[in-house]
Amino acid sequence: MLIVALPVLDLQYPPAGPAILKGCLQNAGYTAQTLDFNMELLRLCGSKERFYQVQYNFENVSTDVLDSKDPVIAFFDKNHDLIRQWVDLCIEQIVRIKPRWLALSVFGF
Repeated sequence: MLIVALPVLDLQYPPAGPAILKGCLQNAGYTAQTLDFNMELLRLCGSKERFYQVQYNFENVSTDVLDSKDPVIAFFDKNHDLIRQWVDLCIEQIVRIKPRWLALSVFGF
């Protein structure tokens, strides 16, 4: 199983959920791996200041969903290129690992 943490999370507190789930799975005899896609977004942003500007898009998804086949444009008002780059990076990592199961940890606060 691959367990991923998604944005947006507080940078001061690492997400405990994926690590706990990984430990429980391993204790039950399964293999598990974790990735923190929140930190990937921070890395792409290059600074905490930029990350906090971009994270607003994840906390305030557009209510005027456009009729677009591109989900980045449909759901996010700004930072389309950076968010698309982040989405592509996340997909590449998931495909590279080829998990049998994918778990998304979406709790932030």
